[in-house]
Amino acid sequence: MKQKDYLSYNTGSLSYANISLSSILLNQLFFYTFENLRTYHLTGTMRFACLLSFVFSLAHAAVYACAPATINWTGNVNNDWNNAANYSAAPANSIRVVIDPANYTGAAASPVIAVNSNYNPNWVTVQNGANLTIQANLTLQENLFAQPDFTVNNATSQVNMSAGVVDITYWGAKRDLNLQNAAGFTATGGSVNARDVNINTTTQYNVTTATVDLTRDLNINGTLNFNSGNVYLERDFANNGTYSQSGGLVTFDGTGNQDIDGSSAFTDMTVNNSGSNVTLNTGTHSISGTLTLTNGTFVTNNAITLLSTGSGTARIAEITGGAITGNITMERYIDGSYGWKLLGSAVGGQTLGDWDDDIYMSGVNGIDGNACCPIWYSVYTYDETLLGPFQDRDRKSTRLNSSHIPLSRMPSSA
Repeated sequence: MKQKDYLSYNTGSLSYANISLSSILLNQLFFYTFENLRTYHLTGTMRFACLLSFVFSLAHAAVYACAPATINWTGNVNNDWNNAANYSAAPANSIRVVIDPANYTGAAASPVIAVNSNYNPNWVTVQNGANLTIQANLTLQENLFAQPDFTVNNATSQVNMSAGVVDITYWGAKRDLNLQNAAGFTATGGSVNARDVNINTTTQYNVTTATVDLTRDLNINGTLNFNSGNVYLERDFANNGTYSQSGGLVTFDGTGNQDIDGSSAFTDMTVNNSGSNVTLNTGTHSISGTLTLTNGTFVTNNAITLLSTGSGTARIAEITGGAITGNITMERYIDGSYGWKLLGSAVGGQTLGDWDDDIYMSGVNGIDGNACCPIWYSVYTYDETLLGPFQDRDRKSTRLNSSHIPLSRMPSSA
């Protein structure tokens, strides 16, 4: 068989006994479509020098993939990621790179991607206390049938990202960022585009003014500190560790059902699911900022609270699309000082009687009766359309039956 760098069969049939091509290097081997392999009537086994085997029959095709070559970062000359002299062998597309201080020589510099990577590795593994700094773009790509992988492993291993894009892609689909064994990843800028982010026990992912865009799941078994930026999820959010959000926006933008598991405190959340539900599946949850619905149904399972503190009160933004199913608990912070407070209902369809069964009120003809003497009025209604001083616009609540006084939204000042 003639040696070729590219071997392709689009039509016809190929029958052969076992053929060994030990001296031939093929960069790619393509068949028109694997789904239609039966139409080619392929039989036998084709083997290559790197032990890649395709076993064909009328019924199926079994594929045994080559393992990509592995090179070590040595940092022998300087910290330049694109300098071939800093590796144990010349870097190339679809190669595996191990960053481990045990392999450092010469200057023993930790790698810095200061400008866009001039090659696209298949795997990047940061381990045993190594450090990788990312300031520009890095794309991980497939090696024939070997899936790409970005792993930060072992205690004190760190990735520090301030700019650029880390894109982990396999045949047009994203693959995983794995943080494990006490490793850390700190992003103060840039974007990580992946399938899953897996934060294993004792590991930590810090996100500040950065973007994490996932086509599948965010799995937290360690710690995720989300201070600002954006997290986009097309599948599930699972918190079995520690999730701390002090800012930023989490957007659920999938096309199928998305679950939120574990108990988490969100700041801002957007539900923008184009085809199904975003469900609080397990745990109890809270929002301290804004809940925005633009598409899809947010299923609460009565497990979410909109928080209110002395510094602010959570809210539901104007609903431009989608819906909410289930109850939401809404808080209203009242400080401990003595005096009158302005209160209003956060939702429509409520009456003063709905409050009276939870708060002691006097003078409302309600279930708590009246304080003396003869009657002390603890609740007043407020009508901002009336002119005059603030007190002239108050009306004693006893003028109406408490069960029928509607609770309108109150102004924050007179």
